Amino acid sequence: MTTVSTGICTSCRLPIEAGTEYLVCSTCGKQYHVACWQAAGQCATLGCNGMPIAQQAPRASAAPPPSAYASSPPVEAPPAVYAPPPSGYLPPTPNIRANPAYSTPASAAPVEISFGYALSAGWESFREYMGLTIGAALLLFVLALPGCIPYVGMFYSILVYEAIKGGFSRFLLKGATRQQPDISDLFSGFAEWGNWIGLWGMRFVIAIVAAVPILLGLLIIIATVGLASLHSATTSHDAGQLFSALGAAGIGIMVIAVLCSIGLSIYAASRWLFAGYAIVEGYGVMDAFRRSDELTEGQRPQLIGIGILFSLLEMVGLVCLIIPGLFFMGIMAFALPALYVELSARE
Repeated sequence: MTTVSTGICTSCRLPIEAGTEYLVCSTCGKQYHVACWQAAGQCATLGCNGMPIAQQAPRASAAPPPSAYASSPPVEAPPAVYAPPPSGYLPPTPNIRANPAYSTPASAAPVEISFGYALSAGWESFREYMGLTIGAALLLFVLALPGCIPYVGMFYSILVYEAIKGGFSRFLLKGATRQQPDISDLFSGFAEWGNWIGLWGMRFVIAIVAAVPILLGLLIIIATVGLASLHSATTSHDAGQLFSALGAAGIGIMVIAVLCSIGLSIYAASRWLFAGYAIVEGYGVMDAFRRSDELTEGQRPQLIGIGILFSLLEMVGLVCLIIPGLFFMGIMAFALPALYVELSARE
């Protein structure tokens, strides 16, 4: 416990004022207000079991004998002044301590982000927690069924099931870091209910933006057909030949529009792939998207390739037999958080 700090409390994200006491976690080094630590009872970092450690506050240099300044009052050291963070500063947030099996030691070269690494990392976690993961996936499927109820199903899917899927993200991230996931993790997402709803809203907006080329293509085709109908009605040109040519052009326009939409969707997915796992770590919605953007920078082509290969394996497995497809889905489910942990460890 010390009396000088210029940090941010990991729990409430408010600055620790100068002259107040604060606690430091013995394991991860995060700072807390005394009241915030006492309210939580432990460090807020996921999986951290550190204890608050006592520290001595900086002291002024020893004062000389009174005879040396008998005519002058004692000089007190000026109080420490909290310096506001620079513009654009992102307050520190709880970080998962990466499992040594997936993290990169400071003295070692970073692991290459590749399909082979993702497959190996996903398999190791899935093999260790296979039965538990299958049980969690079945429960996730059952909990999705109320979304099929007419009228109310849509509200259930957004207001309830999104938080349950968020809890499943916590389950996977704990498994990828060997922190013993539990079925009850599926319901832990309700603690960050607002963030998961916000994540759904952001993804919905991204999906609408990605669909813009298709909407524009449809508008162009409708406008062209309308003008052609008007032209054929006011002239003697053969309407059949005209509409045949427009049909070929319309197909070309829609093919281009669909390809543009697919390209935008893949780009968005690779850029904000890890936003959900960042929310599990304690980030807000927008900070989670920024966090994912930072982690995927320079790695997006590899991540796109990994996603395509996993999707092909899942489709082949499902076509040949359901079990292999589900098997690859389980491996990929753990591969994504393993990649997130590895990229986070590089910072």
